[in-house]
Amino acid sequence: MIELVQVIANLATTVALGIASWQLYVNSKQRRAEHIFSLLSLFHSDTAMYDIYYKIEYGNFKYDESHHLSKEEKDLDRLLGFFDNIGRLYFMGLINKSDFGIFGYEMKTMLDDDGVVAYLSFITDYSKSRHRPNPFPNLEKLRNLFPK
Repeated sequence: MIELVQVIANLATTVALGIASWQLYVNSKQRRAEHIFSLLSLFHSDTAMYDIYYKIEYGNFKYDESHHLSKEEKDLDRLLGFFDNIGRLYFMGLINKSDFGIFGYEMKTMLDDDGVVAYLSFITDYSKSRHRPNPFPNLEKLRNLFPK
């Protein structure tokens, strides 16, 4: 009789742990979805980021020496920082590759643009020459994750 009670208690504990684990999994997915939605809202509501993104998307962004210290450079840095942070979340394991579907088009458009690639190369070299960390370390990793 005591063994039957122990078996029932162990079974109840196992079921309770299973339910708790499932609830944690569901809550985690919901929090991740809410976070991604807030990032998407930020991207679409930030006119500086959105404007420079559209220049890139339609092939109107050109990187040259006149770009430095301009408003456009600041806007591009903001856009690159935004996507670098998304990369950081991915490499920390807080979002997964399927979550990139929401930002995938924008991210690929930006990371495949010749002007953006040239600017990122300049920033990498500039940072190294000044013995400073690259401000966008995750973007290169993202480019490798989503090749042309």
